Amino acid sequence: KHMSQALLGEGRVGTMSTTSVARDAFESFHSGNNAKCEKLLDQISGFKTSVDVKVAHNKLINEYYKSGCADPQHLLTQLTQAYDKARERDKKDKSRKKRDEEEEEAYRDDEDLGVLRY
Repeated sequence: KHMSQALLGEGRVGTMSTTSVARDAFESFHSGNNAKCEKLLDQISGFKTSVDVKVAHNKLINEYYKSGCADPQHLLTQLTQAYDKARERDKKDKSRKKRDEEEEEAYRDDEDLGVLRY
């Protein structure tokens, strides 16, 4: 079984850390308890402020095994879509950050000119 241990990340919410919940999800998956794994992965998703592609992939893999590994092509399609969505979101975030930096730089330029006017 290929559930990623990469979801073992940092973070604390309440008394349960993301790491300990991820470890429990990993163990649940490997013991074949897909229902418990699903609940734990949902819990990890709730800890995150944005969608984590590793968690999304692990949820898809868990669902695939839960369904009896019936349609591998569908799994590959879903994994690809989740990855593409994450890449698109990253591009938008980088574009937004660059635009914000450019606006901040333009503001500084205007500020400098304002001082020269006096």
